[in-house]
Amino acid sequence: MFKDKYIQCLEREIMKTGQGETSALKFAYDDLSKRYRSTNESGFKSNAEMIAYVHARFPATYAVLDHILQHEIHNKNDVKSALDLGAGPGTATLAALNHFALSHATLIEQTPEFIKAVSAVLRPSFPASEFNLISESVHKFTFPKADLVMLSYLLTEMPEVQALNVYEASLKATKAYNLVVLPGTSAAFKLLLQLRDRAIALGYRVLAPCPHMQACPMAQNADQWCHFRQRLSRSRAHQDIKKGTMGYEDEPYCYLLVAPGESANAIPGVKGRVINTPRHRPGHIYMDVCSPSGVIETRCVTKKDKAAYKTAKDLHWGDRV
Repeated sequence: MFKDKYIQCLEREIMKTGQGETSALKFAYDDLSKRYRSTNESGFKSNAEMIAYVHARFPATYAVLDHILQHEIHNKNDVKSALDLGAGPGTATLAALNHFALSHATLIEQTPEFIKAVSAVLRPSFPASEFNLISESVHKFTFPKADLVMLSYLLTEMPEVQALNVYEASLKATKAYNLVVLPGTSAAFKLLLQLRDRAIALGYRVLAPCPHMQACPMAQNADQWCHFRQRLSRSRAHQDIKKGTMGYEDEPYCYLLVAPGESANAIPGVKGRVINTPRHRPGHIYMDVCSPSGVIETRCVTKKDKAAYKTAKDLHWGDRV
């Protein structure tokens, strides 16, 4: 199901009274954003806030998850079931359905209006999949095991101790892959480092973005943190609600993908990860790469090496090398 159609269906289910005009949604999103920035308080005070959130945040969240699931999980047959924690409007589940033949998906979300709307949209749209939709806080539920466990923009909405506890519980529920996505901020990265350490200590293997299991080389640098950017186009409603002037936006994010198994010093076949935008100069391309040895290297590819140069020209921030 195309994400734009999904958004339209969600809006119809959340609010059937015709009160979803863009002008009202702008004010609702402003209120929601200010409240979140000042108090980090989650939750919604009106249907208009929920619709504004769907229009403003669903496209970017979906684009990030869709990119990660497409490029970082190569054996799609490993994923037949999914667990979406803090599911919101079902963004992560929809992205997973775009890449995996899910027979079963469990969505846990404390906002009952979202659960009701997602149920009304997902079940008829994906009749081959079974959906278990639970309106409950993730702190009050024992997680069922699933091949793919996803925590999308969830863990920064709670105190650190709670975040680590929820993450550890999610790891125990993971059969094949565990994916955490957080905002691409330095504060979120500090939390991500703790999650990474916890996963490694419990015997989980880091699959992405790190090409190694060593200490993160950015951990001690306050001016540098591991994050990436996903570009996406904006619909007219998306642009209007966010008061944007451009027809696109770049969503900054950081993420961690781990799998159960023995720890290893490097992921087989991975030579590094491009950690910022490659710098193109006449006859040269410079790339900062996080390497399998656990250090950041600046690699220079020259036009004299035709094959390597051709490959390097197509590399972007976040790509494997």
